[in-house]
Amino acid sequence: MCSLLNWVTRTNEDFSWTLTNSLSPSHSAVTGVGWEGQGATTIGGCCGIAANQISALTLALFFH
Repeated sequence: MCSLLNWVTRTNEDFSWTLTNSLSPSHSAVTGVGWEGQGATTIGGCCGIAANQISALTLALFFH
């Protein structure tokens, strides 16, 4: 099972993307640990995920 964190986005009239919301680093970490507990073996980020979110996720999974 694979799970990806992503920002909430919307499509503009010209079909470009606008990032409209973001998970906080701590929310990213809690979410990732929850996915691992449900059996996910690959957890990562997608478009718009920042380094601080991936860092928090990595630390949470490593020390969980």
